[in-house]
Amino acid sequence: MEKNYTFKFNSDTALSALKAGKYDPINFYQARLDLFSLSVMADYDQLICLPTLTAIDKYWYQIETARKVLRQLGGRALLADEVGLGKTIEAGLIIAEYLARGMVQSMLVLTPASLVSQWQSELSDKFNIATITTDNRDPQQPIDEFWTNNPRIIASLNTAKSAKHYPHVTSRTWDLVVVDEAHHLKNRTTLNWKLVNALNKRFILMLTATPVQNSLIELFNLLTLLKPGLLQTEAAFKKEYVDSRNGRVPKNPEKLRSLMREVMVRNTRALVDVKLPKRFATTITVTPAAGEEKLYQDLSEYLRSSYPQIASILGRSIPQNVQPSLIHPTSCQK
Repeated sequence: MEKNYTFKFNSDTALSALKAGKYDPINFYQARLDLFSLSVMADYDQLICLPTLTAIDKYWYQIETARKVLRQLGGRALLADEVGLGKTIEAGLIIAEYLARGMVQSMLVLTPASLVSQWQSELSDKFNIATITTDNRDPQQPIDEFWTNNPRIIASLNTAKSAKHYPHVTSRTWDLVVVDEAHHLKNRTTLNWKLVNALNKRFILMLTATPVQNSLIELFNLLTLLKPGLLQTEAAFKKEYVDSRNGRVPKNPEKLRSLMREVMVRNTRALVDVKLPKRFATTITVTPAAGEEKLYQDLSEYLRSSYPQIASILGRSIPQNVQPSLIHPTSCQK
């Protein structure tokens, strides 16, 4: 039987604006059309951001990682490359591509406090992406206003999870969340894990070279943030995939590896076989000021006198030859 379809378009608003002489230049229309065309390109065979990124050396495996995250993993991935292979560059490529396609407007980057300014510089200098950090916040600006009005924010995990900031971070919706040094989320009883789990987010990237440090349960906790239910419950995961005698040893490793490929990318130096720039380590010697020397001595004495109490709390003895975890000033003298 033949079917008839009727389409009706409401053009009253457009016609009224046209009659009143209210219309945008033709190049605005073309720009919107181009943006729409790019936003519906779902294959990601071509990363449209690449020609604009002239400030970085882009290696083939970094581009392939970005493509895989965008095309196969749906923008929710654990980037677990070995140290020095450029996880930050991969994350930057993904961010830049989403921004170029108009798929991301709001973004939150969570890092250790020591890396906040580094992330801001990297995104600005290498990807031409402007951000604001919690370090730049005007103290006079209300906290809720800061979190509401800024589309791209970089914050330390400690700041974001604090009682003062947590309600505002978790109350808004983020198009993209990036977590650097994601092994800090390995324990789901911590505020770090609970914060990231509570975020309203469409896409999420987590970066770490060490997704497992002590137990495969750490991996379970990380992947659950990316794709809840992928590994079922913790009890089911332990029964199916964790050796009962050694929590670091997997059972059914091939099956587990197959599941991990749905949310994780890990490049190794042996796999990528590229000649990366040499890294040079230099020791810089300094002479401590009198105040620095005194601070060290006072702190060292306090820690030594506290050893028995610390040992009692930890439930084990501490060797007396263990020194405080500071570089002694006299060892740095010229």
